[in-house]
Amino acid sequence: MSSLIRLLLIAALSSTLLVACSDKEPQIEQAVESAQEHAEAAASEAKDAAADAVKAAKEAAAAAEQQAAETADAAKAAVEEK
Repeated sequence: MSSLIRLLLIAALSSTLLVACSDKEPQIEQAVESAQEHAEAAASEAKDAAADAVKAAKEAAAAAEQQAAETADAAKAAVEEK
């Protein structure tokens, strides 16, 4: 008889746990979706920031190249004047 009562208690506890877990499932799915959205947004922002950094580096390199060319021209002109 005690085995039957124990079995009924285990069954009741199992069904209670099952109901409790199934009630949380939508919240868990929503949290996962929210985390994915935040991760995608962060990845997009990082990609944009990287693209901006590459653009700035290219512009800086072009400016440095232009300045080097101007310096070389000025040095050449100074040598020719002597």
